[in-house]
Amino acid sequence: MFSKRSFFLIALLFGFTLVARADNGGPSGPQTPIEGTVVSISQVDDLFLLLDTNGDGTGDIWIKIEHDGQLLDEAGQSISPSSIVLGMLLTLTRYDFEGSYYEVSQAVVSQGEPKGNVGLSGQIVLAFPFGNTTVLSLDFNRDGQADTVVKVNRHGLITDMQGQLLGPNTLQVGKILSIVSHTLDSEGGILAWHVIVGDAEMTAPALPTVLGVVAQQYDLAGFRYLLLDDNSGLAVAQNYLDSGGLIPIQLDGQTLLQDPEGQLLSFDKIQIGTSLDVRDYEFVEGYFKAKRVVIVR
Repeated sequence: MFSKRSFFLIALLFGFTLVARADNGGPSGPQTPIEGTVVSISQVDDLFLLLDTNGDGTGDIWIKIEHDGQLLDEAGQSISPSSIVLGMLLTLTRYDFEGSYYEVSQAVVSQGEPKGNVGLSGQIVLAFPFGNTTVLSLDFNRDGQADTVVKVNRHGLITDMQGQLLGPNTLQVGKILSIVSHTLDSEGGILAWHVIVGDAEMTAPALPTVLGVVAQQYDLAGFRYLLLDDNSGLAVAQNYLDSGGLIPIQLDGQTLLQDPEGQLLSFDKIQIGTSLDVRDYEFVEGYFKAKRVVIVR
């Protein structure tokens, strides 16, 4: 059964946004919504917000709220931009990508957590290598026009929905690309470290399990680092990680360590030879940042 918020978003996407915006060159149909929690607010002349789109507490994209933009609560009532505070959830339903930020003309303001980078998924309409990256233009709403630019790092992960490793040559026009892990580059653009490529629409990135046995572990700058012998069948260690064939895993104070029954465990339960199942993670420039880890044995 749909919640009130779900019903309102459906009505918003398939009702209001079906109206063409030919006067300003905006989208003529529903756009893929982008969700994010406000983690920073900056206002001099214009209101800029930094959004966390994957729930890890770190800002991922900047957005600008237009002066004549439409902000709505969950009931569909107009609200003032001054009502936006840190921790609020924004669902962007009309926007244009301006090179380093999203200019938003319509958004829903509510409470809750983002479901992940589902909004950052689209069809590749342009792809070319540039330096240490492959530059892609993505079409969110299937109108044939580029809505955002994404750079895929040469040392990042490119996988299919089953977690099998793919090469940069699979980043082809017409393919559907979903961003699992990304940061912002020095120019404020999207720099992706893990993307999923497929032929069909992806409603949510499916993270393949990373299995391994702890070969080494050490603490550094408040983090616990593990080096795993790869038992997962993912061909990532030898191809992308300069770690002698071992997969580096980073644990922090937010990482959930559990037994197979779901009981929470402390990090001292991890020893050399412990078998781990890393079930929720993010790939960040050479290592896996673990969010949930299960001790297999």
